Amino acid sequence: MTGAIDRSLVLVAEDDADLLEELTEALRGRGFPTRPEASLMGALGAVSSSNSIQVIVTDIRLGSFNGLELVRRAFVTPRTRPLSSVVITGKPDFETAITAMRYGVADYIVKPLLLDDLLNAVGRLLSAVDARKLVSQGTADVLLVRKILKILRQPSRIGAASTGDTAVIMLLDAYESWLSGTELSISSVSFGSGASTTTAFRRVRELCDRGLLARHEDFDDRRRVFVRITDSGRYEAEKILSVWRRHLSA
Repeated sequence: MTGAIDRSLVLVAEDDADLLEELTEALRGRGFPTRPEASLMGALGAVSSSNSIQVIVTDIRLGSFNGLELVRRAFVTPRTRPLSSVVITGKPDFETAITAMRYGVADYIVKPLLLDDLLNAVGRLLSAVDARKLVSQGTADVLLVRKILKILRQPSRIGAASTGDTAVIMLLDAYESWLSGTELSISSVSFGSGASTTTAFRRVRELCDRGLLARHEDFDDRRRVFVRITDSGRYEAEKILSVWRRHLSA
């Protein structure tokens, strides 16, 4: 007799038993099939064994581990579906935020936790997941984009970043979000570029004016603005990837 197939869409990783139960019940109550796990290894096992999971919700502290370690390992697990992630944190700092973006974290929920914030974030991410399956080349592209972004975001490069570097980082950030089926807020793409706020917003506006990115408001919260890559933007991003493939294989 075979075991039941896990159809969970959301994985919750939390080592506090009471909070884990509360989050799981809230997500299930909203209609999201949810799998609870209390440890890093249990959560990684869930990602490996269930291809249906599309969103990971994890506390920044997961026992003796950092919740970002779960995200990092999960995102390199071979899959045919994209993953998004939400991190619950008490006090986000710059270094953690940069690391989170490198690992593909889509949203932060800051404690004290409001369940509606979490439910809305998970709902947005599930709605954004592309129904198509990622082919192996698509998965390889995600990993390549993350590798390039990691190089471009090195402190030594960011300190001397040119206008072109900033635009490339933003374009690749948006391309990765498209590949992963996640939303990208204008504040995240600006922060992740390493440029000053004024410069970053100007670069976003320039990319939108060139038709490479497009802005759209959050349906649930008009104060939040997202950016997405356009068809023209994807064409430009793929040209950048082609150049980097040759560079990295040289």
